[in-house]
Amino acid sequence: MKQTLGHGGAAARSLLDTYSTVLFSDRWTVGLLVLAATMIDPWVGVSGLLGATWAVLLSRVLGFDTWDGRTGVFAFNSMLTCLGAGYFFPAPQADVAMWLGLVVFASTLAMLAFVAFNALSLLHLRLPSMSLAFSTVAILLSFFALVFEGFELFGGHHELLVVWEPNMPHFWLWYFKSLGSIFFQTGFAAGLLVALALAVATRFGLLLSLVGYAVSYLFIDQMGMLGLYDISYIGLNGILVALAIGGTFLVPSRTALLLAAVGALTSVFMTLALQSIFYRYTIPPYAFPFNLTVLLLVFALGQRLRNRRPYVVDYGVRSPEESLRYFLSRILRFYQTGAPQFYLPFKGRWRVTQGNNGDITHKLQWAYAWDFEVFDDDGANYRGKVDKLDDYYAYRKPVLASADGWVARVVDGIDDNPVGQINTRENWGNLVVLHHGGGVYSMYCHLRPGSVRPREGDWVRRGERLGAVGNSGRSAVPHLHFNVQLGPEPGSPTLESYLVNYRSEGEHETFTGFGIPGENEEVAPLARVRNLQDRLHLKVEDTSRFRVNSGGHAHTERWDTRVDLLGNLQVVSNRHSRLSFSVFDGIYNTLGFSGNRRSALWALGALLTRQPFEEDRGLAWSDEPPFRIFLPRWQEELLMLLHPLLKPLRLKAVSHSQREKNRWRVCTTVELRLFGRLVRTWEGFVVIEQFVGVRSLELRRGDQVIVQATRIEEEETT
Repeated sequence: MKQTLGHGGAAARSLLDTYSTVLFSDRWTVGLLVLAATMIDPWVGVSGLLGATWAVLLSRVLGFDTWDGRTGVFAFNSMLTCLGAGYFFPAPQADVAMWLGLVVFASTLAMLAFVAFNALSLLHLRLPSMSLAFSTVAILLSFFALVFEGFELFGGHHELLVVWEPNMPHFWLWYFKSLGSIFFQTGFAAGLLVALALAVATRFGLLLSLVGYAVSYLFIDQMGMLGLYDISYIGLNGILVALAIGGTFLVPSRTALLLAAVGALTSVFMTLALQSIFYRYTIPPYAFPFNLTVLLLVFALGQRLRNRRPYVVDYGVRSPEESLRYFLSRILRFYQTGAPQFYLPFKGRWRVTQGNNGDITHKLQWAYAWDFEVFDDDGANYRGKVDKLDDYYAYRKPVLASADGWVARVVDGIDDNPVGQINTRENWGNLVVLHHGGGVYSMYCHLRPGSVRPREGDWVRRGERLGAVGNSGRSAVPHLHFNVQLGPEPGSPTLESYLVNYRSEGEHETFTGFGIPGENEEVAPLARVRNLQDRLHLKVEDTSRFRVNSGGHAHTERWDTRVDLLGNLQVVSNRHSRLSFSVFDGIYNTLGFSGNRRSALWALGALLTRQPFEEDRGLAWSDEPPFRIFLPRWQEELLMLLHPLLKPLRLKAVSHSQREKNRWRVCTTVELRLFGRLVRTWEGFVVIEQFVGVRSLELRRGDQVIVQATRIEEEETT
């Protein structure tokens, strides 16, 4: 019985998701509002509901979805098709059996078409097919209906439950009617409910819908065609295009907003072109302009060599706010978008003796490259004799693969040059070129003859030894030349790239998450701490307890480390707060926070936004942590609406750690700036003991201590 109820609840949630999916949402409240909007015209609404219900059940019977699945993705095309069937069916008084048969047939055909179209679209375009199945099946059914004598697609409208057409400007009246037309509703009330559903799903999406509609409306008005065409079909396609391009498939930004307007204008062109073809048969173009415009534009942007502004979302369909939040906290924070990321191809400390756009050979199409050598504390690159290769620190040092890849090219057998001489005939010397996919290659040059290990066609992993530093080719002293390039051949054009997770030597050792080391900069890869999750006492099921003083009130707080179904790590506090984090490559990162901002767990998230760990040293670093850690939910939601246009706020955390025997002490200052003006500062420290975890912490704002916490030993709890 309980299992049956569970299946029923999942099916009901899936049914609501069928409606919300059209607005690129998965919230049941959005689906409920849209369902209510479709019922303003009961005949249309019931047709859509029956079609959606049949498709949900059929998708489970045929095995496209499980009985416990809650997604409506397999049924939303069926729902739209059946809404259209109900809208164009002559009248409720007509043959009910024929109507039911039409609904079942249309729902089945649309669902099967979606499965086929979506598989093809994902395979060849790497994009979902959206409502292409609905548009195709609806047009086919419309042409089929023409064979029945006397059947008019544009017959009389059905009676509406709510007849309300307020006195307002034509622009706004038809905006709401266009929103309703997405679900085959003709009245103002239905459009108002859809607008409310869109506002619940995404505030930025509501703004995008206005942009898409305004572009469509103003273009038609300027062309003098406002009374000649049904603006609702033109408007609904413009709305959907702007919503898809400006905030769903592209990360919200000013550029994405501009492209949303361009896309809406393109959809007007396509709608008018298709209407001129279909209207001679009294058939509308449905959502074909929307589908064609989005697939064309987003697929074209996906062919760029670099995924940069506007950034094409490659982490799943989300609302604009969720997409922007993920982009800021998980993508922009850790990667330089649009550029390949590579690790340093060696161990230990090396100096950049020629960087990007160097004065000697790194010019023109070969500008993006590095030459690395090893120097001692006195600034010398050799010991002993200046003319002896073996006396140079870099000579014979291992060269490592900077990323996983296939060995595309190997050159070996070229003799090393005597010190001070160069070989311009075999310019690159002994080398290895790795292919990393997508037309991106990395090249390691001037290797020692006989040292190259892999052969062409081999697969190598990051950190695997490729060879040893030599002095072959155009090399006067032993050094490693490294670059990323666009082809497998030596001398192919180089590609600007970033090196990740390294430390720079200087007065303070600074950790860099991604960057381009400059000339004379001394760099070393982060010597990551092994078993870091264990050392931080953050394994799944680990528990910690603290005495906490917050706002003058003392309490005991418990932390439990958990992992969810998708493998996301979280620390959950009994003080109604939750912190998500990652531990990877010797680096701890706080990814998000929700709940009580007076808890010790919140203080940990604020002070330890990011920390790279090394065994025997402290480091300095900076970070731009997620806004959600420091801002209440309503403020963060407002920021997600404004950030694509204005970028009003910026958070920056500056930290440094000190290694003290078996402990790390991390001090952090976080600054919140509004349009560049400092408005708030937090600072404090966290003490972490190996295999014990957080020992103590303190978070202050100005002179005010917000949270203090000290770990309670196990014997104290017993």
